[in-house]
Amino acid sequence: MHHEHAITYRENINISELDYLIKKANRLGKNGRDVICVFEQEDEEGTHLFFEVTGFKPKAHVQC
Repeated sequence: MHHEHAITYRENINISELDYLIKKANRLGKNGRDVICVFEQEDEEGTHLFFEVTGFKPKAHVQC
């Protein structure tokens, strides 16, 4: 399992942030990764929302 940082927010998630979260989850799925759960952690910066996912990040294309 891997933790994929999705967003950091201070108070409530607004509509544009929610839209971003949905698009990010869809992109993860298109890359062959399954979202297992969503969780958050708080610190002085705000609340960090993470996706717990399976699979690996696609390798970056390196041009030689």
